[in-house]
Amino acid sequence: MVRWAKVTINDGDSTFVLMGKPDNNYFPPYVYTSYDFRGEVGKTYTLEVEYNDLKVTSTTSIPEPVEIESIKVENKEDNDSLCSINVIISPKSSNREYFRLRYYDYTTDTRVYPSFLGTFYTEQSNDTLSIPLYRTKIKTLKDYIPYFYKGTTVEVRLGHISKESYNIWTDYDNMVNFGTSFFFKQQSNLRTNIQGGYGFWIGYGISKRQIKLKQ
Repeated sequence: MVRWAKVTINDGDSTFVLMGKPDNNYFPPYVYTSYDFRGEVGKTYTLEVEYNDLKVTSTTSIPEPVEIESIKVENKEDNDSLCSINVIISPKSSNREYFRLRYYDYTTDTRVYPSFLGTFYTEQSNDTLSIPLYRTKIKTLKDYIPYFYKGTTVEVRLGHISKESYNIWTDYDNMVNFGTSFFFKQQSNLRTNIQGGYGFWIGYGISKRQIKLKQ
C-alpha cells in the first residue's frame, strides 16, 4: 500500500492534486481523494500517479447519464421480509450502450456496492427494459441473499460507461463469480486501461433514485 504517491487529475483546464487518507470502508484501508474536484458530464480526465521512479497514467470521460424511469418492487412469496427490485430504463440510442448498476443500502452498508450481475449493455431499441438489482456477494457473509430486506432505504445508481469500462468490469465480474469454479477458471489477467500498470480509471454518467422498501 503506497501512502505517499503524488496523484493528480487534469481536465484539460486545471490540475487537481489528491490527498491520501485512511478509510476503513476499503481494502487496503487507504484512499486518495479531493474535496475540490467534481467530475462533469462530457469532460475527459487524465489520471497521473507518481511514486519514486514509477509513473502510471490513464484517461477516461464521463458519458451523458441515462435516466432511471422507475423502480419496481415485488414481495417475495416464500419470505415475507424480503423483496426484489427491478430498475426500469428506456435508453434511446442508435448505438450499443454500456452500464454498471450499483446501490447503497442506508440501513446496513457504509459504501456503494455493485449489483451482482449488474454490468450489462443495451442494443438499439425503443423498448422499456427491466434490469434486476441484486445484492453483491460479500465473502464475510455465510449465506448469500440477493434480495433486499423490507424497511430499508436503498439508493439505486445507474452508471452509463464506455465499452472499454464495460470490458474491464465484465472481466472482474467473471473472476468474482466463477473464480472458485473448477470449470470456469480465469485464464488471463483482467483487462486494464492503465498505462504503465494495472487497474482501471473509469468515468460514470450517473442517474440516481432512492426508494423506501415498505414493510
